[in-house]
Parts: sequence; structure tokens; C-alpha cells
Amino acid sequence: MKRMMKKVTATLLTFTMLLPGAAFADSSQKEDVSGHWAKEQLSTWIDSGLMQGYPDGSYKPNQPITRAELATLINRTFNLVEVNSSSKFSDLSVQDPFYQEILKAVANGYMNGYADGTIKPDSYVSRQEAAVMLGKAYGLPLQSALGSSALSDVKGLPDWSRSYVNTLVNEGYVKGYTNGTFGPEREITRAEAVTLLQNISGQVINKSGTYSNITSRNVVINQPGVTLEDTTIEGNLYLTQGIADGDVVLNNVTVKGQVIASGGGENTVHLQDSAIRELLVNKLNGNIRLLATGSTNIDKTYVLSGASIEEQDLTGAGFLNVALRAELPLDAVVRLSGEFERVEVDAENQPTIDLIKGLIKQIILNQPAALQVGEGAVIDKVEIHVEGSIQVTGKGKVNSKDDRIVHDRGDETTGGNPSPDPNPGSDSSDPSTPTTPTPEEPGQEAPAFTNVSVHDPSIIKEEDTYYVFGSHIEAAKSDDLMNWSTFTNGYTTPGNKLYGDLSENLAGSFAWAGENDSDSKGGFSVWAPDVYWNEDYINEDGTTGAYMMYYSASSTYIRSAIGIAVSQNIEGPYTYVDTIVYSGFTKNDAKDADSQVNKKWTNTNIQGLVDSEVLAGPNPNWFKADGAYDNAQYPNAIDATLFKDEDGRLWMLTVPGQAVFSCWSLIQRQAERSIREKTGRPLMDV
Repeated sequence: MKRMMKKVTATLLTFTMLLPGAAFADSSQKEDVSGHWAKEQLSTWIDSGLMQGYPDGSYKPNQPITRAELATLINRTFNLVEVNSSSKFSDLSVQDPFYQEILKAVANGYMNGYADGTIKPDSYVSRQEAAVMLGKAYGLPLQSALGSSALSDVKGLPDWSRSYVNTLVNEGYVKGYTNGTFGPEREITRAEAVTLLQNISGQVINKSGTYSNITSRNVVINQPGVTLEDTTIEGNLYLTQGIADGDVVLNNVTVKGQVIASGGGENTVHLQDSAIRELLVNKLNGNIRLLATGSTNIDKTYVLSGASIEEQDLTGAGFLNVALRAELPLDAVVRLSGEFERVEVDAENQPTIDLIKGLIKQIILNQPAALQVGEGAVIDKVEIHVEGSIQVTGKGKVNSKDDRIVHDRGDETTGGNPSPDPNPGSDSSDPSTPTTPTPEEPGQEAPAFTNVSVHDPSIIKEEDTYYVFGSHIEAAKSDDLMNWSTFTNGYTTPGNKLYGDLSENLAGSFAWAGENDSDSKGGFSVWAPDVYWNEDYINEDGTTGAYMMYYSASSTYIRSAIGIAVSQNIEGPYTYVDTIVYSGFTKNDAKDADSQVNKKWTNTNIQGLVDSEVLAGPNPNWFKADGAYDNAQYPNAIDATLFKDEDGRLWMLTVPGQAVFSCWSLIQRQAERSIREKTGRPLMDV
């Protein structure tokens, strides 16, 4: 009986330490934290309410941590929701104070039971066990179990832990001991556990409000009502279950790792003017709305649950590639609204894709899916890699002639087969009553269209084919101006259809306008090209004639450049020639936020014009009183349009609504100069 009472007392003391309201130790009572090697990490977690003390005012940082304690710290970090299920473990009952914490850990996949049917909540956690639990909880991409490690004892670890430990070591989340070992079987202390959690979590935002300029590698947001702005995250951003059905706003945020969205409601996770490399959507109930606005660019979106993915008022690329992962649950519905480059289905439970409005340029069905296409919406291209039919409902269009696409009778879907009439040759009237069919006047079949989306189009004709080139490296072609097909692959690099290795080829323009820079953090921004056939252009091989691509590269709304790339094939690839027009330069040294580019005018080609005495010096009218670029008087270097005047001289118009100037009007408006046909450069070029 005494042994049982001791166990109950120990368990209650442990759980008392875990309760959010059990902060018995104030700042004056942190005797066992003051002077500790992990004082900074412990104080951060204590002050934020993520770690609580014991009734005697201590925190016991050197004491080994139990499985229940570590689970509670992880659950509190993510603010995980309660689980409505019962225990399947023989040593876990509903009366246990840590009952819900263990169920949360199991439900979220980072804690498993043992072969004997137990979960062992009171057992101490070894360092390798902690690595596995945290690696799973944070969804860290595992490094090879055979990979090298800076710590000598990692290579000999068992298969179940080696990859997780290797990942934590090589990513710098754990350093090991001074003797160069990890100590996998040693019990991890409470201080070590908090330090490891701090290293992986980075900043944990667990209060509503506006936060900016965060510098931690990773960020966790576990409460609704949070606005994060003006921040670059080198690692991952976790939008956790604790957000529930509330709102989160990301404004001018760049995430170079992943955004893991497991919280957020039907109201919105709002992505405004942000750049995200990968977005993982995994909300338990599927009620999550993600809205991209402004210059937002999300390279890849992986959908693991139901979701609404929308675009509004975009100037950026929005959701480029959306993939429905195999883990998508049964009866999941993914709602799309906007323009999507590519949607790929690997989900095994036949989800429904509801294109409410907008365009899917290409959908790839590696697994069956039901397609619902709203009125006015278009799916432009369908690739089917499964057996059986694909059911389509709605009044939108699916531009495919594949017979496996079956749509409801009366829908405005192009291609495929209509669903068979269950009672052909009859209507809903009484079959005993003869009916006389009403003759229909002969009509004219409506023309078929195949739509594409190319923003800021430049139109050019080669022989019998029409081409349009537009922003974000999009282009399409048509033989009849009614049915269009794309032949580009967006910002893909290397292997870009128009530019090859985009980063290397256009480096001359990106040196000014920025690659992964300022407003284009996380990628590129190539805009509004004009393609012009120049029969006089002299190619490197001595031949004449080339297609000239006058493109815009931009990093902010005024720091831009117009460059030239040429190809003898209209469909590319185009090779960089020069950058000829700059805007957004300043009188003195200056840099934009999130940029290392010095904007001083001497870093453009204007310095060369001054050195060669084409210009006497910088025009003082280019600048405002504070030395900034006066974009109210001098236009942005975008939207080039080439044309010849009555005398056959080649000119360029920049920025809609501006007067027609020679190419160098941005530098000196009074200069009456045109473009040299043999090089494509302005006549003022040196």
C-alpha cells in the first residue's frame, strides 16, 4: 500500500508540474535555474508558460524527463487539441492525470506503444528516443541512416533511431558531448529536452498580436489572431492545431523551408505579399481556407486534408503547383479558386476537386478523382494515368477529348462522353400517353475554344502560328486564335524552356533587380516581355536574324531592369545579351529591405555612359530631395514594346501610359536616340 501511495504521489507531483496553472515558482524562486548551463533556454520557456515548476518552487533541470512530461511539453508547444478516443494501453487509464497528453502524442504520430501493450508514461526518455519523438513531431525530413555524422557513436545506432539522430546532429539542433559522442542510451534531462525543443522550435508565438522581423531559424504559431510580417524564415513555419478555426496573417513573409498548416479555419490563413517554397496543408477536419493575395508566390502546395485554396487580387504567381498526397483521407474535398499551373493527384481515396472558379492549366490524375468545375471555370489539360472513367460535374469546361472523361448531361464540358441516358428515347411524361416531338430549328454548332492564361501578353506571328509571351515566363501558341496550348514551364530552373538555367543565364539582370531578393524573396520575378523579330541582328555565328526578347526583371515596384535575350528559334531557349535600362537607382548608397543590392546609380550602366562621355553626369532631376529615385517623374523599367517608325528606325516604348521615348529616355529624356538593329542595344550604348 505504501509503494502504491508513493507511485500515486510521484505521478501527481509530475502532473502538477505540467499543468498550465501550476506556475508555483516565480522569477525569485528559480534557484535551480540560475547559473545553470541552460538558463537562457529554461527562462524563455518558463516566462512564456511553456514550462511549469514543481510545488516546491524548483524546476529540476538535471532530472531525467519522463515520456508523459516530454509529450506534454511537445503538446504545449503545438497547443494540440484534445483527442476523443479511449486508451488501448494497459497502463493508461482515464483517471491518469496525463491521460490526454499521451493520447495526443499517439494521435499525432510521434509516440507509439510497446509490444506488450503498454505505453510506459512514467519511464524516462533516452536521448535517442527523444530524437525520434521530436523528429516525428516536427516532421523533419530524415537524412540517410548511412550518412556521416559529426558524432562518433551515431553510426552504430539501431535502425529505428539512427536517421532521426543523424538528422538532428547534421542540422545543428544537437551538438553532443565534449568527447564527441551523442550518448544515445543516456536519459535526457529536463534541461536538455527544453534546449532541444527550443533549438528546433525557434520562436514559439503563443499569444495573439502582431509580430515582425523575427530572426529564429524556425517559428511556431499556436494561437489564432496572429499577424506575422516583414520576416524571413530560413527553416520551417508551423501553423499548429492551436490556431483551431481562427485567423493567421502572413504579410511580407518569406519561408525558405516549409509552412506546415495544421491550424486555421474557414475564415483564413491569409498569405499576403509572401514567398513560400513549400506549403503542407493538413487540418484534421479539413476546414481550412488558404488565401493568397498581392505578390504571393507558393512554389509547391502539398494537400494532406480537405482544404479551400484561393487566390484574389494577385500580382504574384500564387499557388503554382498543387499536389494531393496519398495520405488524403476518404471523402476529402479540395476546393480551388484562382489560376493554378499544375494540379497532381496521388490521393488513393478518390477525393473531389472542386474548381469553383478560375483555371487549372494542367491536371495529372495518377489516382482517380471526381472533378467538379464551376460555371466559367476551365481545366485546360488533363493527363489520366489510371483505369476507369473520371466523373465530371458542373457547368465549367474540361478541354480534353479523352473518352474516359464522363460528364453529366447538359454540362458545358468540352470533350469526353456524356453520361448515358438511363431511359433513352423517352421523357418524364406518362409512357402511356403518346407524345409528338417538337421539331427543332437547325442550329449552328458553337465553336470550341481551348483557353490558356498568359498575363501581360506580347503577340507575334511566325508563318501560320500565333504566339503570346507574358509575365512569369509563360507563353502559348495557336494556329487559329481560338485554341491555345502552352509550351513553357514557368520559373522552373535549370531546364527552363525559355531561358535554360534561369539563374545563370539572366545573372546580369538579376544582379540589379535581384534573385531571391526583396519582394521576390524565395524566387524570381520576370515580367512583361516583348518578342520582336530583328532581321538585322548579327548572331554570334555571324548569321543574321533573331528573335529578341525584351524582358523585365523586378525586385520592388520601382527597382527594375529591362534586359535582352535572343534566340533563332521563337520557342527558345533565349540567350542573355545585355541589360539596357535601369530604374529605382538612388543618388547615394542604399539598399531595400531583404536585399544586398546597392541601389546607387553608379551600379547601373549609367556609370559607363558617364565614363565614355556620352553623359556629362547623373541628372539631378532623377532624384528626390532625399536622394531616392523620383518615380513620379521617371517611369519604372518594365513593359517594353518594340516598333519601327515611318523612317524604319527601331524604338522602344516603356510603361503603359508614358510617352514614346527612345530606349534611353529613362536616363535623358531630351535624347532623340533609337535602337541599333544589329545589336538590339540603344544607339547611346558604348
